[in-house]
Amino acid sequence: MKTTEGTLHEKSISISYNPTITKDDKKRDVAKFTEGWELTQLEWDKEILTEFVRSQSYICAKLKDGYRNKYNVEEVFHIVLDIDNKDRQNPITLDAFIKIARKWKFSWFLHTTTSHQKKIITDKGEELEPVDKFRVLIPLSKTVTRDFLVNEVKNHFVKHYSFIDDKSSFEGERYYFVSKNAETEIHSFVGSTGGLVFFNPDNIDKVASASSINKKSKTFNLDLSVTLGDGKTTKKISDINEKTTIFCPFCIHDDAHRSSPDAHNAFIDINPLGHYYIYCSSEAKTYWQSGQEIKPEKTKLFWNTTEGCVTAIDYKTKKDPHTIYSFKNNTDFRNYCHANQIDPNITERLPRREIIFDPRERSGLAEIFYNVFEESEYLVKYGKEFQIKISLQSVNDELEKRCPVISELLSNIFGSPDYVMRFINWNAYILQTRGKAFTAWLVSTPEQGIGKDFMFNFILRPIYGQSQSQLLNGQRIADKFNIRDLRCWLRGYNEVFSSESKQQNHSRKEKLKDNITSVEQTLEPKGIDTFQADNFVNFILFSNNSMPIYLDAKDRRFNVIVNHEAKKVKDLSFYKDDNELVKSVKSELDGFAEILFSLDYSAELANQSIDNEAKRKLIKITANDYEKFTEALKNRDADYFMLDEVFRVADSQRFLIDKSVYAIEAEDKISNHGMIPANCMNDIVRFHFPQRGYKLTLEKLKTHNLAVKTFNIGGARLKGWYCVE
Repeated sequence: MKTTEGTLHEKSISISYNPTITKDDKKRDVAKFTEGWELTQLEWDKEILTEFVRSQSYICAKLKDGYRNKYNVEEVFHIVLDIDNKDRQNPITLDAFIKIARKWKFSWFLHTTTSHQKKIITDKGEELEPVDKFRVLIPLSKTVTRDFLVNEVKNHFVKHYSFIDDKSSFEGERYYFVSKNAETEIHSFVGSTGGLVFFNPDNIDKVASASSINKKSKTFNLDLSVTLGDGKTTKKISDINEKTTIFCPFCIHDDAHRSSPDAHNAFIDINPLGHYYIYCSSEAKTYWQSGQEIKPEKTKLFWNTTEGCVTAIDYKTKKDPHTIYSFKNNTDFRNYCHANQIDPNITERLPRREIIFDPRERSGLAEIFYNVFEESEYLVKYGKEFQIKISLQSVNDELEKRCPVISELLSNIFGSPDYVMRFINWNAYILQTRGKAFTAWLVSTPEQGIGKDFMFNFILRPIYGQSQSQLLNGQRIADKFNIRDLRCWLRGYNEVFSSESKQQNHSRKEKLKDNITSVEQTLEPKGIDTFQADNFVNFILFSNNSMPIYLDAKDRRFNVIVNHEAKKVKDLSFYKDDNELVKSVKSELDGFAEILFSLDYSAELANQSIDNEAKRKLIKITANDYEKFTEALKNRDADYFMLDEVFRVADSQRFLIDKSVYAIEAEDKISNHGMIPANCMNDIVRFHFPQRGYKLTLEKLKTHNLAVKTFNIGGARLKGWYCVE
């Protein structure tokens, strides 16, 4: 549940119910339904909520795998006050409660239970007068753990309201039986901003300063004030964010344990779970924060809901260079806990977070996700709105002026100044929008060593971020979207062409097409449920092959660059040696990044592929026979079909003609109407595809936009084949 206020129309609540339970089931039977609880959303509306409690049993928490027990409570959405009026000498009436609760500055929903105003016969045969029995559902502005509900929340409400006589309602796994005839009441409290207000668990009373130490167990909570190492300054523990020397609050008045009472003798720190602890050197003893609260921004562990396991932050290994590490098994996790003085049974108390990679969101641990995207130093420095923009028309001049080495290197790779401009525009669009372009670059050149890899590794990667931009071999184009793709913003592939398999080249083309244009991909990690992930990968492909990748006739994704004038980097004017080149480029990166982030980019150009001779030539070279056939028909190119050869006649002299009547008819219909008459199609297809069956060939041609229909030509109806535009 979100912590922010929402309008009355926008606010909704989360709640679990079991669709297999009906309102006609007996209460004793419902207790047996431990499985099948599902999460649903309900609008904060009296009629909707009333219908729900009259027809459904419910639980106010999210349950792992829908299984109801206290260990499976992942997060709690609501407080429930269960008013049974067991003290019949001093019952609180429904009206009296509503009068009290109307003063609360948060929203609630009330409904009577099945035993409301019912007479009860005791075991001794005594008849008890009916009393009001009802429940109050209080939505939370943010979720809490079961332990927090059982301890802090329960203590708060029981302390303030003596009429709460069923304390089991503070157990997150507790189910509430359907109330078919429930009377209901709703209190929608609106805050100062005009939004609906739910109860904020942060406002729960805590024991103040002096009693913030539990004398019996020697624990403390975050409201405890301590004296810092200077002996003068005091601070609440909640305001301390790093390891800090202090005077131990447990032995400060116990001089028998203090060799130097005027000197600090302890420090306070936060463990990887986000729990504070105090180590007292006078006693050689550690004291721990009480309760189940953690400081989320300081925690190094969280429950990874995407992968269903504990994940550590800033726990790097050789195999996993990223900033998070998902523990592979229970032994792996327990070893970590032992090394860091953590109780391995803390998984129930860990914050629940989804793993995402999103350049548009804040990096690291947030309220509902952990974002593995990392801002590079250039994104931090220049990733802001520039008041003065560089125009596309002047970008090459600015590049040459500010970054002469990078300018010459890019010109050597791309050749035309227009292509350099388009490439810079493409990168500027991605970096400024923090998103994805729907085109990719294919740079092919017969000359090796022109600086393609250098450009990717030393110019682009530092700006996009080292860990989220990768240059891989073309063989690594995976069949499926994988974890590496999930954490990638810029992907380079070297030599995408396969000399071994024509089918593999087609497969790579289709995979790349899908990855370039799709905004989501399906991820299927080993041993983990399949899930959908956002696709932010942008592609640059490199090759020294004259036919690096197969392209469709109507391709709209690839910018194809072939620069036959490209030189080796060592032959460029600035080159002295490799070390000097790296130093020169590093010195220019600030200027280059500023150009990218201040360019007045064109989104249309960034997402529109370049139509040039190199691309047309590649399409022509890589077009298969089916594509060539349909393309010739679409272009009304009768010569392509070699009709004289198709309809050769031995006795053409007898008819005093040079061509068969079928050839004449087919040529006329192709040239003037873009169609092949049906009575000519069999001969034409069998001539051009002699090794394939006629029906199979037609099916293949249909996949390349060939279709059949009846034409009206000169008042006569004629069935024929044509190419759908």
